[in-house]
Parts: sequence; structure tokens; C-alpha cells
Amino acid sequence: MSTIDLGAHRPAPPSLDALPRRVALTLPELRLLAELANGAPLPFDLAAPRSGNGTSPLEGRLGQSRGSAADEAYAATLARLHEPAASLERRGLVTDGVADAGPAGALGLLATPDTALEVDVAVGGVHLHAWHRRAG
Repeated sequence: MSTIDLGAHRPAPPSLDALPRRVALTLPELRLLAELANGAPLPFDLAAPRSGNGTSPLEGRLGQSRGSAADEAYAATLARLHEPAASLERRGLVTDGVADAGPAGALGLLATPDTALEVDVAVGGVHLHAWHRRAG
């Protein structure tokens, strides 16, 4: 049996393309997307200056420090991640070397906000850090 609804017209639900989404990215993927978005600067990506042999100038004079050991572990972790270009292509975020408009727009907002707020709180053994950007 068919049902006919004579009530008020209900708008169709929005398509998935119109809804905001969150995408998890590795640091190499984020760096590649920033590069594809006309070299958008990443405000949190601080790379230590290195000399030709891969060590910092201070480390060359003083030997390996606790910080440089942590840097080596960090670099080793980044090296184990998937190749960013292939991963982004597979997920549809980069097509033929061009970044999707969504991530490129988000990187533009991250790189050139009208308002930026960063909150860094440490209480006892808990450390929380959050940052938000706004434009327009």
C-alpha cells in the first residue's frame, strides 16, 4: 500500500559533500598539502637548522644531547610513515598533483587567519595544547 504525505515539504538532507569533515593527516601529508597550497606556512612546524651531515651546529660541537636523541626518535618515526603523495592520492585529497579545495582552504585559513588563539595549559602531569584560527 502506498502512502501519500500531504504535509509541509521537507527539504532533502544535505549531501555528504556539503557537510564539514575531519581528516586525520600525518605531518608529512600536511607538509605536502601545504606545499601544494602555494607553500602555505605551517605555524607549528618548526624544523631545527641542520648542517650538511644532518646534525645541528651546536650538537657538532658539544656531542649528542637528550634533545638530539629525541629528535632522532622523531625523525625515525616520521621515516616509518606512508609516502605522503600516494596516501593523499589514495584518499582523494590530491588529484594529479593538485590539492582538493577543502584541505587547501583549511590550510589557507591556518596560514593567514584574521584571529588566532592558542591555549597551552599544564597542570600537574597533564599538558593540554589547543589552537584555533578564524577568518572572515
